Amino acid sequence: MKNWELVKMAWKALGANKLRSALTTSGITIGIFSIISVMTAISALQASIETGLSFLGSNTFQFSKYPNGIKVWGDEKYRNRKNIDYQTYSKFARLIADEADVICPKVWDDSTQAVFENKKTNPNIELCGTTQDFLEVNNYQMGDGRNLSAEDIEFSRSVCAIGQHVVQRLFPQGHAVGSVIKLNEKNYEVIGPWRRKEATLAGTTTI
Repeated sequence: MKNWELVKMAWKALGANKLRSALTTSGITIGIFSIISVMTAISALQASIETGLSFLGSNTFQFSKYPNGIKVWGDEKYRNRKNIDYQTYSKFARLIADEADVICPKVWDDSTQAVFENKKTNPNIELCGTTQDFLEVNNYQMGDGRNLSAEDIEFSRSVCAIGQHVVQRLFPQGHAVGSVIKLNEKNYEVIGPWRRKEATLAGTTTI
């Protein structure tokens, strides 16, 4: 009986202070939903980061004078470092062969112009000297054609894969594969365009 009287007293108190009760209830509700919203946002952010980094794998190594996240036109202290040559890359790859499954060198140039017949790009596209592993460690995919091969690297073949920006400027009608373009006044055969991605780069076997 005492418990029932307590319940009746509680209801009377709520009835006598409707505004206060409504504000209290609203505050509790808002607080609960705020916590749920924050936790949901944190979970979504964590999932996004994990998805964005998952393609790198646990045993990949990218070899460049620029740290990851630094643009080619970034800090001069990185730009003034010596470029990596093929001999340095080969020696380093042998030294850490047991520690990494994929070792990808990258040598960047941001003052390249691509030319095909009477069409050309702006003289500031990014050119990357690299190997066949660039696609895997940077989550790119080929469209038509093929990726760079180990033989392309070994024999220093003048071939390149191009991004969609270059395709649109030089080959608006398509048929890029097999064409010969000029990069910094040197001829390169296009072996394939990459599928569209936020960043548009051109990669060649020259290191």
